[in-house]
Amino acid sequence: MRPTKTQRWLDLLAFLTPRRYGATRAQIMDGVPAYAQSLEAGTNPESVRRTFERDKQELLALGIPLETLPATGDDPEDQATYRLRSTDFYLPYLRILSEGGEPVESERVRGLPLPPVELRAEDLLTAAEAVRTIRDLPDVPFAAEAESAWRKLTFDLGPDWADASGAQLVARGDGPPVQERTRLLHDAMARGKTVRFTYTGAYRPGTEARAVHPYGLLFRFNRWYLVGHDVDRDALRLFRVGRMEDVEVNAASPGTPDFTRPEGFTLEPWRHATPWSLPAEEVDVTEVVVRFDFPRSLLVDRGGLGELIEERPGGVALRRFRVHQTDAFLRWLLSLRGEGRIVDPPELDEALGRMAAEVAALYAPEAG
Repeated sequence: MRPTKTQRWLDLLAFLTPRRYGATRAQIMDGVPAYAQSLEAGTNPESVRRTFERDKQELLALGIPLETLPATGDDPEDQATYRLRSTDFYLPYLRILSEGGEPVESERVRGLPLPPVELRAEDLLTAAEAVRTIRDLPDVPFAAEAESAWRKLTFDLGPDWADASGAQLVARGDGPPVQERTRLLHDAMARGKTVRFTYTGAYRPGTEARAVHPYGLLFRFNRWYLVGHDVDRDALRLFRVGRMEDVEVNAASPGTPDFTRPEGFTLEPWRHATPWSLPAEEVDVTEVVVRFDFPRSLLVDRGGLGELIEERPGGVALRRFRVHQTDAFLRWLLSLRGEGRIVDPPELDEALGRMAAEVAALYAPEAG
């Protein structure tokens, strides 16, 4: 099948976003399937170049900050590059077109900085099926990216699209109360206002009153989180929105900000965190050494997980992990079906054994 324009755009964005230093046109022609297939089929290279230029202009018109960095010298090897920095970019909301080509109205896409991208139903179904296939294949390097794309489709398009397509809708985290809290926090963050709430921590008994300067909102592992400066503790903290109650935004001097977000602040440390390294509130960090046999050692290395501390014959590797949330880490190791074994600390290895026994007992056939 000849790729549609939508597929071509998505492939171009997927190719550029992970690259820190951008890509030359030749690299794009080789790395984006639609362009590469056209060249392999004998299409005039100048025609393919014009297609890329049109795609670039249309993406810019949609508000996607695709940069063109000119060559910096006279060296013929020095070429212009194209860059899409993830810190400057987020995907606009998706909106499905009806059979007549008219957009289906949605409250969710109104009043956003970027206009929604309007896509045909048949394109969405094709993309969803492809993403679901990649996501469900074992040990695929792009499984995490496919899961992220699946969340994007199901979250933006909502239950009506999911019902029509037969797709299994990804849960949107918590229910309406959390969505309302998230709106309040976003408003406070945009206006620079202090928020107050009561918070039930995962590792501390009881609830506590918190006053926070909200710096950013993060959607990770199917949950909303707030990153902000805890006023009483004078420290940066992460809060799960679902654990908040009685959220209030400071109503005094509504046109004057209460704080200024620090220059250079970024959500990157949290955005790329694994479930076990997502900082929990005021818990000690546990260093864990795990032995991985080949080929799992190769897959973990490619995923950038942990720190390599020793390589052994046969592809065996020892890696060190800094773990904030041990339960999440043990659940991940359990999913590897014995291909990752804890070397140190021994008490955590014993906890993994207990967790495995509990899971086995849960699914064991009933006696008799």
